[in-house]
Amino acid sequence: MDEQRRAARVNQAIDFTQITAASEERYLLACIYYQQALRMESPHECTIPALHISELILNLAKCLEMLFGSSRDKVRETCRLLGYTDEEIETQIVPILVIRSNFDIAHPVGTRMLYEYIETVHQYAGRSLYNVRALLIRVGTLLSDGKDILAPLDSDGKDDRIKLCERLREHMTKPMLTEDLL
Repeated sequence: MDEQRRAARVNQAIDFTQITAASEERYLLACIYYQQALRMESPHECTIPALHISELILNLAKCLEMLFGSSRDKVRETCRLLGYTDEEIETQIVPILVIRSNFDIAHPVGTRMLYEYIETVHQYAGRSLYNVRALLIRVGTLLSDGKDILAPLDSDGKDDRIKLCERLREHMTKPMLTEDLL
């Protein structure tokens, strides 16, 4: 990367910090999920290639869902508003969600995959890191230009995680399982 391009990237990053749109929090959380996915490819975080491919895909899917919601139709609709073609959406964005749901990542699968198919998913995941990065940059650019294209995060005050943690605390007061046979 030459000096001019590096300076442009730094200026772009500074511009992104000045986003004041209502959907800023949604965008920043999506960037955090992207960063988590990116860590799975870092030689500092993972010394065995493809070891964390499931987590990489899962975090890319979370990034997309944080940006657009969990409905694939909403993902498609918003990506069209961003200027992506149907072909780009169906070949470069939606498959991330499909892989997460159908390839032993978010749901168990009762059969093992052949190495060649696992390698295909690994290669696609690498492309997906680039594609999601490009999408985040496009969204960030629009937000920094004052175009609030993302729905704001729901802030109804409900957080089921708090109730879950309270139940977990109660569960931890119970005896743990034993390995003894009856």
